[in-house]
Amino acid sequence: MAILSARKLTHGGIFYELNNQELVAWLSTPGNRSSYLEHFRVEVIIKDWSYQLIIENVLISFNPTSPMVISEIETKGSLQPKLVIKARYIKPVACRNLSQ
Repeated sequence: MAILSARKLTHGGIFYELNNQELVAWLSTPGNRSSYLEHFRVEVIIKDWSYQLIIENVLISFNPTSPMVISEIETKGSLQPKLVIKARYIKPVACRNLSQ
């Protein structure tokens, strides 16, 4: 394991930046995460970090609640399975123009 940086946050937490994607994947498994945290104080937690992305020109037939559609996006985008947490339209369906 290699820690690239450690930064103290304003609320007292510490943000660790890791350089090893395999370690991040290993820590994503609940059993591994709990065994790793046993070496720290009780108050220590690991928070997953997520990012919001905007994809242009998505078909109106796109169903953002379908796990199959999300899986297809991950496959076509060469992403790891289960990497996309959720998807949604920027403009809610109820606010769209009828011609959209």
